[in-house]
Amino acid sequence: MFMLHWVRRFLSLSKMRRRDVNVWAVCGVSAWLLISTWLVTSKQNLSAPLASWDPRKSWSASWGANSSTASEKVDLVEEYRDFYYSAKFEYPDPYTLGKDLLVVQVGPEKGRQLASVDELEFYDSDPRLIWSVVLEHLLQDHNGSESLPFSWYDWADFRDYNKLLSLKKTEISCKFFFQRHFDPSKLAEIEIETGEFLFELDRDYYFDVLSEDSSADVEDRMQDACVSSLDAGAGARSTVVTGLKDKVRPEVYRFQARNFLLNTVENPISITLLDKDSGSWQFNVDRMSRKNIRESGLLDSYLQRNKVENRDHVFELSEQFVRFENSGSARTHRVNISEISEEERNAFHEPATHIRKSDFEFDALTRIQELESKVDELTAHEKAYLKSLRVSTQTHYAFAPKYFREPSDLSDFGSLGWHHDARFFNGAIFQDFLDARTRLDSMIRTFQKFLKAHSLISWLAHGTLYGYIYNGLEFPWDNDFDVQMPIRHLHIMAQHFNQTLVLEDPREGNGRFIIDVGSSITTRIKGNGMNNIDARFIDVDSGLYIDITGISVSSAMLTDRYAAEFYEFRDSIGTEIKHSDPNLIANETDLPLQVLRSRADSDPNYTDKDKKALEKLVAEANKEMSTSKSPSKYYSAEQRYNLNYELDLYNCRNHHFLHFDMISPLILTRFHGVPALVPNKYVTTLRKEYSVSPMHGFQTHKGNVFVTEFGYWCTSTVLKQAMNKKGNQEGIEVINSPLNNLNINDVGLLYNNIAQLREIELLSLLYSSREHSTYRLTELKLQYANGTVHQKIESLRNLEEQLGSSLTPLTKDPYIQHLQREKWRALATPDNPSSKALSEVDTGIANDLQNWAELANSKQLPFLKKAASDEHSESIDYNQVDDIDRSLIFRVDPDLRTKEDD
Repeated sequence: MFMLHWVRRFLSLSKMRRRDVNVWAVCGVSAWLLISTWLVTSKQNLSAPLASWDPRKSWSASWGANSSTASEKVDLVEEYRDFYYSAKFEYPDPYTLGKDLLVVQVGPEKGRQLASVDELEFYDSDPRLIWSVVLEHLLQDHNGSESLPFSWYDWADFRDYNKLLSLKKTEISCKFFFQRHFDPSKLAEIEIETGEFLFELDRDYYFDVLSEDSSADVEDRMQDACVSSLDAGAGARSTVVTGLKDKVRPEVYRFQARNFLLNTVENPISITLLDKDSGSWQFNVDRMSRKNIRESGLLDSYLQRNKVENRDHVFELSEQFVRFENSGSARTHRVNISEISEEERNAFHEPATHIRKSDFEFDALTRIQELESKVDELTAHEKAYLKSLRVSTQTHYAFAPKYFREPSDLSDFGSLGWHHDARFFNGAIFQDFLDARTRLDSMIRTFQKFLKAHSLISWLAHGTLYGYIYNGLEFPWDNDFDVQMPIRHLHIMAQHFNQTLVLEDPREGNGRFIIDVGSSITTRIKGNGMNNIDARFIDVDSGLYIDITGISVSSAMLTDRYAAEFYEFRDSIGTEIKHSDPNLIANETDLPLQVLRSRADSDPNYTDKDKKALEKLVAEANKEMSTSKSPSKYYSAEQRYNLNYELDLYNCRNHHFLHFDMISPLILTRFHGVPALVPNKYVTTLRKEYSVSPMHGFQTHKGNVFVTEFGYWCTSTVLKQAMNKKGNQEGIEVINSPLNNLNINDVGLLYNNIAQLREIELLSLLYSSREHSTYRLTELKLQYANGTVHQKIESLRNLEEQLGSSLTPLTKDPYIQHLQREKWRALATPDNPSSKALSEVDTGIANDLQNWAELANSKQLPFLKKAASDEHSESIDYNQVDDIDRSLIFRVDPDLRTKEDD
């Protein structure tokens, strides 16, 4: 397939460029390519990747794919059902020494059997392999004195990068990683040698006439960003990317960033292994080593300790994990955060979590003194935290450098680069809707489990909170998540987890995420505007992230939304300074911009760049003063801090304000199926930022429609086709009732039409989200029910205990999804399974959804019926919860504050 790609490209470009092409030359090149194809495919079967994978079409694109045989006894229809309509955590096949690890998986030697692990030059870091080897090593570390050998190669996705590592003839120079797009001839050379596509998405781009990068542009991007050694031989091993440069296409930047991650990105301080959501173990990492499990000897040690002599050995970690849980090593490395109070340890366990006003204050200078007094006792994380505090408190906000980096200038990628961390970018994932949703779901679920495991307080914020109120899920068009933390808990997280690699419990999933806290978290105002985000939870396999912002008292000017509070309490508060920012150093970091600029003019220690930056900030501040409607804009910074303190108004660095009573008590809920916290006045919180409709029901937003009966957002384009009002869609039923008032029969027809249109990704999400949307609607009924606050709190407690824990994940583990996809590619043929058989699966799912809707409508849905768990409890039928007027439900917040809260 890839060979035909290059033949087609050569012929089409010859015509497009209107050059006189010698027919014999064309035939010669074509013959060479086709002969090369035959030579490569005679060595191995090829299953070409798909730009947009669809099981119905995969056989037409999988040129040379393996055929499934009766002996394999694989039910491909069931494989299809599992891929799209099951989120269970189950590997499709075992991972063995002989069939997997010791078989070359990609490249010119694909399929070659290796004699031993000593011959491994590269391998797929299958989680079962890595965990089996690493757990065996951890079992030997009883006293916690050893640092774990570490390479990003074992803990991030390098599957496609392995193709570059496999090259025997093709040289990869620095230029390869820094051209705006790949040189087509070099790309052809790589793909001919490896026998498969180097990347999958947006390959049609390379059929067009491509303008050449100027040598000066490439050299400029490469400068001080790459080192290449021709002595190292062919492939990517000869080239080391030392700095990241965008202004290239996503597929180019992807390999640039993977090289940078493998060779240059600093190792984490530790790995933190989650024990589901009940705790964790933390292990220090050797930050000087970059050796993977083969290079470090861990793989050899595993094989020797387990006396592995049979190539059929299965890397299976369930029994090994049990051994680890009960080991001295696990007891030694159990994480215990002494700063968390007993009351705080109940967070995520009680329907309401009360936080303190003092959680929104933090004295960094005092904390520095405390840490310095016991410096010899500090952990590696605490030493790094102390260093960070020193830097942050000694840096005026005007000079705080931008900490987080995004590949925002990628070519032909719009603004999507902003949604990735520059170091961990791994391709244009948003071009594959299902992959993107799977990654995002895995990330937020693991983050929430991480919070619960350590009793760290955080709540959903901004667009994430907005999406939650409808169905307990994010908006399907969102590309990241936003959460907020009280400043005290942000510092606890920074002290114990900054630069840790959080690993999802391997019994539940394979998520891998780095916690990265910025270098200026003691600055609590917007400052120079480059560091509005305090921390991120970053998926190392994709670069997607969760934005984490600290909420604290600060000297920020109030927004005009809080003018009423200002004028009501201004006189009683006065202008006397009773409370001041404890993080400022007198006559250094507390200087107003104008004073700092004057100092810079007369101090030779300030550079011209510093002075220019100050000039710009002063000009921006003057402009803001002239246009701002803030009621406190004429107050000094000291007076504003005191005012905000007295008003119980706290803000993030982007100056989103929250009143203490809007936040506390935090309400326990479910988001993406796992425990999460939201402000008790979540409607008011959202109204401070958005124009929130009072309705929980049909509404539209930027080409998306919330279908009440689905409890999910769908694109208007698909819905228009599925409604088939004009009757011009063959085989699609006409639906006469309006979309904002569907009758129950038409709901079923709409599900079936979506299946007939083969909108499988949408059908899959409608199926997997049905429990979540039903749970959220039931929760809303209880939150807005008549009765006392205590009665509602108890009802919500029962709902969480009886239904919350039974919610199935929205999507499957991303790595399981990858394995299932690869298995399909290897086994599917044009005749097996038939398109009809797959359509019957989709129709069956549509029927299941119709049945769910009918049972919910008749208040007989089994999902909402819970039997008594023991003799002391009662069975509850949540079908019988009183309905509420959903047309105006979000006019006000649910009343969930007790008199004690007031």
